[in-house]
Amino acid sequence: MLAKVLSTRADLEGELGHWQAAADFEEAALRLGYARPETRSLAISHHNLAAYLGVAGRGQGGAAGAPAGRRAAVPADRHDP
Repeated sequence: MLAKVLSTRADLEGELGHWQAAADFEEAALRLGYARPETRSLAISHHNLAAYLGVAGRGQGGAAGAPAGRRAAVPADRHDP
């Protein structure tokens, strides 16, 4: 349950444009998620983390260098666990 709360907090931070905070919350959600794994939720969290890291410029070939329209689309692509 706490993993879902942290994932939702990551979503809110992402909507505010706080990409690093969003990535930090999503990483925490993943750590907690592995304690009681739900495959679908973990897959979604990994997808969201990759998106946040890409926008924050920490991803491998992420969206950091993408046009502004692509960066703005990242939160809309997010899937809820």
